[in-house]
Amino acid sequence: MDNSKYRNKNRNRDNNKTKEMESSHNIKILQINLNRCRLAQDIMDRTTDEEEIDVVIVSEPYKTPSNWFRQRRAGCDLDHRKGKQ
Repeated sequence: MDNSKYRNKNRNRDNNKTKEMESSHNIKILQINLNRCRLAQDIMDRTTDEEEIDVVIVSEPYKTPSNWFRQRRAGCDLDHRKGKQ
């Protein structure tokens, strides 16, 4: 039985996975509880811009902007920010 075709197929698949991983970007995520504090939310906004955070998971926000995804039952909001491309 010739296993060379099977080995070559697996080798090609592994090489493709390596190329995908090399070209992928890291995602920066911030999880924070703001305790309904306006100042904390302002600092979070500034920090996420400075640190180029991609996704913010917010518990107890002071205010939920219209561009955030809100999950009312869980009491948390998500904000997707455009980071490095």
